[in-house]
Amino acid sequence: MKFFSQSSNGTKKEVNEPTLPEGFWDIDIERVLRAPKGFVYEITLDMFFNARHFVVMNGVRGDIHTHSYRLQVRCRSRQLEQDSHVVVGYTAIRERMKQVVSAYNNQLLNDLPPFQQLQPTTENLTAVIFQQLERLLADLPVELVGVTVWESPTESVAFGLEPAERETEQSAEMQRSFPLLSSRTRQRLYTRFRAQQKISLKTSIQSEDLDDASHATRAG
Repeated sequence: MKFFSQSSNGTKKEVNEPTLPEGFWDIDIERVLRAPKGFVYEITLDMFFNARHFVVMNGVRGDIHTHSYRLQVRCRSRQLEQDSHVVVGYTAIRERMKQVVSAYNNQLLNDLPPFQQLQPTTENLTAVIFQQLERLLADLPVELVGVTVWESPTESVAFGLEPAERETEQSAEMQRSFPLLSSRTRQRLYTRFRAQQKISLKTSIQSEDLDDASHATRAG
C-alpha cells in the first residue's frame, strides 16, 4: 500500500509505508462488540445553556448573576448494537439532554421547583440534573454514570458514583435478588435489564437459558 503526503502547493509526495509490528491487525472482534469484564464503552456529550441565580452565603444574599453553563453527560455500556456497531446514536442522548436544557435555559434557577428547598448552587444543580437525566435515559441501552456542570471555563462540579462503588452496588443488588445464580449470569441479566427497562427482571430471567439456576435449585 502506498502513502502520500500533500504539501501546501498541492503537490503529492510518496512517503514510506509505516513499519508495523507483526500481528498489528490481529483483532479479537468479539472483544470489540462486547467489552470484556472490567471494560466499558463510555459516551461523553456536551451542551450549553444560560441561566441566572443567586445564593445565600452566611446569611447574606448575593446578587443575581448569569452563568453560561456547560453540561457534560457521561453514559456507558458494555456492548454495541448488533447491526450499527454503536452503543446508541448520539441524537438519542442529545434529544433527552435538550429536554433538560430547555427547562433551565434563560431561567432564574431560584424560581424552579427543586430550588424552592435547595440553594441553586452548582453542586445542587448538578445532582438535580443527574436525577432528571437518569429518568429520561432509562429507555436507552446505556447507564448514566456522571454529570458535570461548568459554571465557568475553569470551575465545574461533577456528580456520579465512583466506578468501583457502582460495580459493588449492582453486584450486591443482583446477589440479593438472585442468590442462586452465578456471578456471570447475574451480570448478563443486569445488562439486559438496563437495556430493556419496560420488561420486568422476572421476564428477562425466563427468556434466558439459565441451566446453572436450575441446577442450583435442585441442589437446594
